[in-house]
Amino acid sequence: MTYGDILDALRYESARLLMGNMDDEKVTKLIDELTRQGVYFDEFLDVLERPYYRPDFLKALTASLARLGIEMPKNQDQAVWVLLTQSIFVMSSDKCDAAYAMSRLMADVYWNYDFSKLTKNYVGDSHGIEHLIGLYWDYDDLCCHYAPNSPPESDDKEYEAQLRDNARKWLAKYATQVP
Repeated sequence: MTYGDILDALRYESARLLMGNMDDEKVTKLIDELTRQGVYFDEFLDVLERPYYRPDFLKALTASLARLGIEMPKNQDQAVWVLLTQSIFVMSSDKCDAAYAMSRLMADVYWNYDFSKLTKNYVGDSHGIEHLIGLYWDYDDLCCHYAPNSPPESDDKEYEAQLRDNARKWLAKYATQVP
């Protein structure tokens, strides 16, 4: 993993923390990887030694991220934008599994954030993800109709292509507007 990849993953996990679903094991592995690459700060010891549920873990993690130049999102709304931007960026790539990126977006954001309070017409339209959410539920419905078998491979490829297309459109429209 490159230094930049580690910083991106830590930025993502810091946003997940505000959503209540940070992977503390992953964070400690990322910090450990940084130390193996020669990056070291005293605060890292506090992160590596402290379980996530202890109050001093957050203080140590925040200090560690600040030393790395990563600003913690100030609130859940900012965290949502960080998670959306990183998930959708990954989803737009031809080199990744767009369906996995979408399921991660649903797990990390959709189920942990109240989009309905900001909805104009469709859930997620406040953040421009209504089409992605619609695709997710369409595909979920398609999978249910083929149960216990999986949907045809052509449907999988079409779903991936539509996710990538919508992800690229989202990035073109929202990536520069993210708070």
